[in-house]
Amino acid sequence: MTPQLASQDASMHLDVTPLIGTEQVQLDLELRWADFNGLDDTGYPQINEKKLETKLRTKIGDEIMIGGLNRQVRLQGKSQVPILGSIPVLGYLLEAKPRRPRRPR
Repeated sequence: MTPQLASQDASMHLDVTPLIGTEQVQLDLELRWADFNGLDDTGYPQINEKKLETKLRTKIGDEIMIGGLNRQVRLQGKSQVPILGSIPVLGYLLEAKPRRPRRPR
C-alpha cells in the first residue's frame, strides 16, 4: 500500500453584516471555523466544522470589542512494550497513557 497525502482547509472565517439605523447600529456576526480532528479508519483526515451566530446592537459612536476564541485539546496516547503489551493483564500493567492538555497556537 502506498502512502497518500491528503489536504483539507482548516480555517476560521468571520462575516459581519452591519445594519445602520438613525441612532443604533446592529452587527450580525457569523463565525465559522474548521480544524483537524485526527484520521479516520481509512487514513483520511477528519475535520470538525463549527459555526457561531450572534447579533450585537449598540448606539452610533460607541466602541465595541470582540474577544478571542479559546479552545483546549486533550491529547491521549498509549505506549506499550512490544509483544508483552499484547498480553491482557501484563499489557495493562506495562502500558503508559500520557494525558496532557494542549492549547493550539
